[in-house]
Amino acid sequence: MPDADTRAGLRLTALAVAAVPALLVTAVLVRRGSGPIPRVDSAIVTSWKSAADRHPWLHELAFAVTQLGGPLVVEAIALFGAALLWRRRQLRQALFVIVAVLGAELVSFAAKLIIHRGRPCVLEIVACPSTFSFPSGHAVGAAAAWLTLALVVRASWREAALALAVVVPLAVAASRVLLGVHYPSDVLAGLALGWAWVVGCAHVFRTWRREEVGELTPGRR
Repeated sequence: MPDADTRAGLRLTALAVAAVPALLVTAVLVRRGSGPIPRVDSAIVTSWKSAADRHPWLHELAFAVTQLGGPLVVEAIALFGAALLWRRRQLRQALFVIVAVLGAELVSFAAKLIIHRGRPCVLEIVACPSTFSFPSGHAVGAAAAWLTLALVVRASWREAALALAVVVPLAVAASRVLLGVHYPSDVLAGLALGWAWVVGCAHVFRTWRREEVGELTPGRR
């Protein structure tokens, strides 16, 4: 019977496999501007932003929560975690943290340039934001950073860390819509991309480790 870590790995893999086709379909529809997604996106972001404007505390809470997926926090998690693992001579895990977290940010940036979707124009400013919206960089960063952290912590902390790896990114994603800076499809795609990227990186690093162990095992070539 598979152990707890194996079962958790299988669940994560299943979610990642399911997320990839959904992400691709959403990206194509958003790029074309067709289907119900743009209409639903606009309706939701307008209503959520209006609710946040009517309740200042909700806006302040969203602004605080969104920092958990901001570049400074995400990159700090990656660099601090990698440095700590490096100091413990866990070099492969340190490299995994860097590739999983910073690599996700690079993939997110590339996707923004390809999809080329404008941000919601609901902010009380003179002009609409000029940066791209799909996928949400905060959602990608939060999903990648917190899941990566959960995969490298001690086994005794793994269950709690995996719960945080779901709750924190979801909260960050909701905060981006409440602040009116992203559409719902932006943040959902960001979560899917971040989690799928980390799971993919984890499989690559596990395969690398198994091959290396196999080469070092007596009687194997």
